[in-house]
Amino acid sequence: MNVLKASAVPLGRKNPQKRATSHGFVPYVYKKSEVTTLLDVAGHETAWPNPKIESTTFRMILLLLYATGASQAELLTLKRQDVQLGTRMILLRNAQYKTSRHIPVSGALRNLIAEYMVWRFARIGDCMFITSNERRLSTSDLLRRFKILCRETGVSRTDGHTARPRLSDFRHTFAVHRITTWIEQGLDLNVTLPALAAYMGSASLLSGERYLRMTPERFRKHLDSLSPAQGKTHWKDDSELMTLLGTFNGRVRPTL
Repeated sequence: MNVLKASAVPLGRKNPQKRATSHGFVPYVYKKSEVTTLLDVAGHETAWPNPKIESTTFRMILLLLYATGASQAELLTLKRQDVQLGTRMILLRNAQYKTSRHIPVSGALRNLIAEYMVWRFARIGDCMFITSNERRLSTSDLLRRFKILCRETGVSRTDGHTARPRLSDFRHTFAVHRITTWIEQGLDLNVTLPALAAYMGSASLLSGERYLRMTPERFRKHLDSLSPAQGKTHWKDDSELMTLLGTFNGRVRPTL
């Protein structure tokens, strides 16, 4: 099965240009070929002796990171009751900000999650993701396994930055690929960017514009069209939209 197609999250066609964040660090946006390689290899047993994370678990985590834009911390606290297969909704909890939100997923992704849950809950426990010895999976376990995966696949940054591709960069990749697809489809970014921010649980709606700045140069004109300095309508000036965003209360249903 083509996991990229099954996840129903369209991809950008080219590797986006990297733009520095306000903190000076440049997140990495994975190429389509790199995402494919990482997911394929993650689904195979590693040559690393006695891996703490089984391949089925590891691949499901990477797929959810890429297909939903969730953070690794949100996924590691995910429990069986948080995944509502009937309504295709997932409850994500952010312990850092003490918030939670429901996000919808595609039917194809829902089916992949269902298959995983049949395999996972043939064993004990309520956590969605555990180690091979049935203990709770930690962030350090996950980061260590991802480092091994990058070494196994040869995936590395080729944009002149010395930092390695990070697991958290799947979240940036989700956002940039999503925005790129919206632009190609001619959708109104004044509507979709706030929806994206709400879907990803961003504290600031400006995060959507930050991700837009990481899209390929050919889309730069779309960024200009969102700038108040250009005298154009800006989504932050739309009182109805801002009111709508304030009523989400953790339950968001944007079309992603």
